Order: sequence, then C-alpha cells, then structure tokens
Amino acid sequence: MAHDPVCRIHLTPDEATARASYRGMTYYFCSEECRRIFLENPEAIRKEEVQWETEGEVQSL
Repeated sequence: MAHDPVCRIHLTPDEATARASYRGMTYYFCSEECRRIFLENPEAIRKEEVQWETEGEVQSL
C-alpha cells in the first residue's frame, strides 16, 4: 500500500488520481492538487515524510 506524501492518505497505486516521478521514485497522490503541491517543493515534502515515518515508528514501539 502506498500513501500520498502530501496529505498522507493511504491508497493503492490503482486508486491514485495522479502520479509523479522524482529522483527515481514514483509517488502516488489522491488528487491533482496534492501532486501540484508536491512538485512545487518535493524536497521539503520528502523531508516531512521522513520525519513523519520516523515519528510513527517511535510511537509504535
């Protein structure tokens, strides 16, 4: 299962309304708006995503 890196909604690739490739990875989005936000500043979104995933791992311990 994938998730939209902007709004963090979980979705399958088939459910994604939009997609974008960045640095060799494919990102899936629930809407064109989330895709647009990601493409405006992908590094900032990726940094937030790593922080969010790390915090989630800590909380689940």
